[in-house]
Amino acid sequence: MLTIHNPLHHLHQGRHEMFRGRLVPCHETPQRLDHVLAELRRRSIGPLQTPADDV
Repeated sequence: MLTIHNPLHHLHQGRHEMFRGRLVPCHETPQRLDHVLAELRRRSIGPLQTPADDV
């Protein structure tokens, strides 16, 4: 499976998001992205590509 990853995602650091009609702390954080990318690499399910790889 090819996974496309944009490294600029690390710049997104939302403070809140809506969940079931309430503002809660943002679930998507740079730290979560680091964990997801590490797991994708560890499991070797396919190449991890960034948009810059296509240039």
